[in-house]
Amino acid sequence: MTRYAHNAKVKEKHSQNIAEVNFEVTEKRREFLPKLCRLIENWQGQLPNLLDIFREEEIKWLLAESVKKSYQRDPLLLANFAIRCGYRDEPDLDEDGKPILRRTTLIHHTIREAYSKFTILNLFTLYNRFDVNYTDDDGYTHFHVACMSGLDDIVERFLELGQDPNCIVPNTSNSLLHWTVNHCEKEVAILLLKNGANLSLANKDGSTPLHLICRRFMDEDFTEEFFEICSDRLQTVEIDARDKDGDTPLIRALRYSNMKAVEKLLGNGADPNLVNEKGETPLHMIDGRTSGVVVNTFLDISDALNRPVQFDARDNEGNRPLHVAAKRGNDDTIELLLRRGADPNSANEEGQTPLHLVCQRLSRFDVCNDLTKLFFDVCDELNQTVRIDARDKFGLTALRWAVASVKPAAVDLLLDRGADLSGFVFPAVSHLVEACGDKRPDSNLLNFKLKLASGLLVCVERLEKRGYELGRSDALTIMRFFAERKLFQKSGSTRWYRYPKFVGEALTKTKVKEGLSLQDLIEARPQEAKKLMTCRDYYDFACSRIDPRLYPWSGAQKSCEVELYERASRGFFKLWALQPFWELIHYRLPIEMSFEQGSAATILPRAEYKSRGDRERETGLRCTQPRDLRQTDRSCIATCKILEFVV
Repeated sequence: MTRYAHNAKVKEKHSQNIAEVNFEVTEKRREFLPKLCRLIENWQGQLPNLLDIFREEEIKWLLAESVKKSYQRDPLLLANFAIRCGYRDEPDLDEDGKPILRRTTLIHHTIREAYSKFTILNLFTLYNRFDVNYTDDDGYTHFHVACMSGLDDIVERFLELGQDPNCIVPNTSNSLLHWTVNHCEKEVAILLLKNGANLSLANKDGSTPLHLICRRFMDEDFTEEFFEICSDRLQTVEIDARDKDGDTPLIRALRYSNMKAVEKLLGNGADPNLVNEKGETPLHMIDGRTSGVVVNTFLDISDALNRPVQFDARDNEGNRPLHVAAKRGNDDTIELLLRRGADPNSANEEGQTPLHLVCQRLSRFDVCNDLTKLFFDVCDELNQTVRIDARDKFGLTALRWAVASVKPAAVDLLLDRGADLSGFVFPAVSHLVEACGDKRPDSNLLNFKLKLASGLLVCVERLEKRGYELGRSDALTIMRFFAERKLFQKSGSTRWYRYPKFVGEALTKTKVKEGLSLQDLIEARPQEAKKLMTCRDYYDFACSRIDPRLYPWSGAQKSCEVELYERASRGFFKLWALQPFWELIHYRLPIEMSFEQGSAATILPRAEYKSRGDRERETGLRCTQPRDLRQTDRSCIATCKILEFVV
């Protein structure tokens, strides 16, 4: 028997089975469906006419049921087979002979599943009546699906037959024009516009289609096409329409650096000085990503149209555009605004000048020095005097914010520029914690804690070099900051750097400074390491980019970092723990002997200490817990933690 003869017999057998199925009984139909799917899955030979085998209503039921249950790997297997067989769906009619539009089809099913554009287009071969727009129980129509899938040919056929282009997407307040613009379906959006879509229709957020066009990069020329279509339709566009936040399309365009939109909006009469609910003008919308070209274009066009921009307009917090540029670290815009006449000494509601904000700017990389230098250089060129010692409402100067934000380079620059040290007060713990919290953009980088620990000590060195005398209360502030940021952790076991792969790759390949590998530093005794590395060296290493793939597991990097900031800060804490320690032992030993006792632990490598008791026996020190102390001096309490840390 030939293969085709065998298939013919199989088909004949299944045809008999189909004839025996009682489609009036739901359970019988459901039992039959998987058998039908298995039959057509491997179908070969001539395709049948399904209407010769099933009634119209039976085919519709089978198609609808096939996608509800997992009868086969491909839920659209039966639908694709029906299309190949030449079957085309016809609508059911009501008593008046009109199509019944309330119906859920396979096309509606694609909304809830991740089907490709090609698959949905293929289903429109099955449902090819574009004068009939079926609506499911959620309110979605075939026209919705065509627009949302970017099927511009299908959309055009619906529109030619009178479909309303202002349909609202179910469960939203967005029109189809909103949806297509927001999802970058440019061709469909143009079709809707040309066929009378409402340009002023706002969604629940108050956004018109123009608001959405200005924040999207579908096409550089799309904004221009939008206005050309509006001109052809002789329809006026609300160019300064506001959303619920008071944002105009121009504010949106500048926020998202859409230069083409900025050009077209200004050319069509947009007001460059309108403010939103926060009091922000379009110029306040610049951020770290906004290029100077976009801002310059905005200003040049406004000047050419004789609609000058207000450079010193204040928002509700008293911030001017220069404050915003400084806060966001936009160097191009800072320079541009200064050269255009922005006041470098204006203060916001918190009394902060642009210089305050530059010095506390939180960046992923240490570029604060570049911004500070740029700020001063431009002001010098323009012969503008900067109030370097201006205080905000907290009483903090730019120098105090630079220290609080751990910006050693900015500290140096401010001191070079004549910042007053005579009235300098070291930042409080709260300001240090605020400026160095987990919200900093660089807080998720490797060695962030090392950067904080070493950077703060570098700032102290710079201050002392210029004549500032660090007091005991200042040292205690630093200790409290270390405690707040959990910088008193101990590295514990040294197994992390004995892991063969780590020793062979991370330790040897990572250079902490020129000519010194991480392995050389880790293996050096504390006294030797002190000669090899300064706090500045540790800080420079922390700011460098380190490949996380060098670490065999996450705990290795953490242990390594703890070891490094222990070494970086050991000298500082040992020095400042001496006097409280002397008081703690009631001056029973001369201070010279106390210093020797406190230094004893640093002579021996950490790996030789196996327990706290071993350390006490080796050093002769007892690290008393705070609860055993009778003295109330906080510095003495801190001494216990510090001795535990430096030993």
